[in-house]
Amino acid sequence: MSEELDLILCLILNVAIVAIALITAIVAFYLARLFKGTPFEKPWKTLYLIPIFMAGIGICELSGVSVLRIRALLSIAALLIFLYSLRSFYYAWQRTRAVDVLSPEEE
Repeated sequence: MSEELDLILCLILNVAIVAIALITAIVAFYLARLFKGTPFEKPWKTLYLIPIFMAGIGICELSGVSVLRIRALLSIAALLIFLYSLRSFYYAWQRTRAVDVLSPEEE
């Protein structure tokens, strides 16, 4: 019973990893394309690194790497890249907003 449960949980985890990686890649592609040529393009391009780390987690799962630290480090790296992308987007947004506030165009 325990082996079957372990197999089912491993399958669910692998499907979730692939789904998250694909969704992130698609969202990064469309956001980078939408903001092309703006200061917001660079923050969204960093999202392309997340599927690489998620693929590393999937490879560790499929190869049976029993070292939990490797998978945990890859997960934390993917999360930190996501947070860095959001932070970069926020700072780019603040800079563009500050330019608009400090130099209003009066016509």
